[in-house]
Amino acid sequence: MTAEIYVSPTLQKTDPRHHPERATACKSCPRSMWFQLAEGGEVKCYCKEMYIVVWSSSEGFEVALCDGQAKATEAG
Repeated sequence: MTAEIYVSPTLQKTDPRHHPERATACKSCPRSMWFQLAEGGEVKCYCKEMYIVVWSSSEGFEVALCDGQAKATEAG
């Protein structure tokens, strides 16, 4: 049995040019909250574990590894 990989509904609906270029930890984390700003189309990711915006299409910061994803899948 293979585990399903979470894919953000917001990332599925937004322009891939506004997504992280690399496979960040947040892209497949069910605790991530992706959103797009109405003005300018900027995409951001808010982490519900760290309580901060962890990624923005206007900044280069990317989370490579994170324990939050493991905690989310353990919690069920």
